[in-house]
Amino acid sequence: KPLNPNFATLKSRINSFKDFWPKSQQKTPLEMAQAGFYYTGKADKTICFHCNFGLHDWVPEDDPCIQHCRWNSNCQYLL
Repeated sequence: KPLNPNFATLKSRINSFKDFWPKSQQKTPLEMAQAGFYYTGKADKTICFHCNFGLHDWVPEDDPCIQHCRWNSNCQYLL
């Protein structure tokens, strides 16, 4: 069961990035949302809607899905 059900839909997660996602970020809102992340509104901190795991300090080489799995391989959203 998602820990943050308000962000359970892809659209709601994409919308969280719309106005404040740093322009310097090369990861698109779609890429981030597909990996389960929504944007917190602070710096580049993102949180998975399902497992509530947060990641930040994204670099251009990061793949959101791979990073999510790397740091929390137990997330049911990824399985």
